[in-house]
Amino acid sequence: MSIRNQRILTFISALGLISMAGSLYFSLYKGLFVCDLCWYQRICMYPIGFLAFISLFLKDDKIRYHIRLLSLVGFAIASYHVYIQFFSTPSPFCAVGRDCTEIQVQYFGFLTIPLMSFISFFFIAVSTFFIKKEK
Repeated sequence: MSIRNQRILTFISALGLISMAGSLYFSLYKGLFVCDLCWYQRICMYPIGFLAFISLFLKDDKIRYHIRLLSLVGFAIASYHVYIQFFSTPSPFCAVGRDCTEIQVQYFGFLTIPLMSFISFFFIAVSTFFIKKEK
């Protein structure tokens, strides 16, 4: 595996694991409830860091397809979550009593948890397109 692919997979692995640690920090340490859309995003994000990390040792560049799929699905969910949160639109995907439009954390006046997820999925998805096929 080329040095370039190793660096990209290291970046993806680090971003995935940091995103996972951040989501666990907000839910377990800060005690914030996790809405349904956040759970769906977690389902997509958690495997990404581990898949990228393991592929470094296995020297498997084909993992980019799996990571790309997970990140694009997560990106779509995060996009929808950001939309309903910023425009306070009710969602049929959120359970009764769990409001996905509630902003629990906001940094710099605009950076919410779903927006952080959106940004992470975006950078991971874009990074997968730079992994070159090895011969």
